[in-house]
Amino acid sequence: MKALKAAAGISIILGLSACDEENIIQEEIKKKIHEFQNENVEVKFVGKIENGPTCSDLYGFWVSVDSYIVISNGNNKFQLTQLNKNVSKSTKYFMDTDQEGNKIYATFLNEENLGENFSFEFNDRKDTLTMTTGEGEKIYKYTEITPEAYINNFD
Repeated sequence: MKALKAAAGISIILGLSACDEENIIQEEIKKKIHEFQNENVEVKFVGKIENGPTCSDLYGFWVSVDSYIVISNGNNKFQLTQLNKNVSKSTKYFMDTDQEGNKIYATFLNEENLGENFSFEFNDRKDTLTMTTGEGEKIYKYTEITPEAYINNFD
C-alpha cells in the first residue's frame, strides 16, 4: 500500500511539473509571437519586386479586344494557345529566361519562331498582361471565360 501511495505521489508531482513545463513553453511561444509581430522585418527579393509576379501567374485565360490566349504548362515549358476571333488558332511553346520587376522575358521554342524573344509585363494587381513581341504590344485582361465560351461568342 505504501508503494502505491508513493507511486501516486510521484505521479502527481510529475504531472504538476509537466503542467509547469507546458506553461513555460506556451509563454515562450507567446513571447516569440509578440516579438515577430512587433519586429520590422526587411524582406529582400532578388530580381523581383515585392509581391512581383511569378511564372505561375502567367497560367490561365487572358482576353483582349480581338484575341484570346491560354497559357498553360507543358513538360518543363509553357504552352501559349492563341485564338483570333475564331479565324485562327495557333499553339506556341516558350520558356522564361529572365525577370525584372513586373516583366518576365521569354523565348519561343517552336521551329517557325525558335529563339524569338518576347516579354510579358504585369500591372501591379497581376490582372492585366502586356505581351510584347516583334509584331508589337498587345494588352490582355485575366478572365474566367473559358476558351469554348470565347469561341462560341464569335460563331
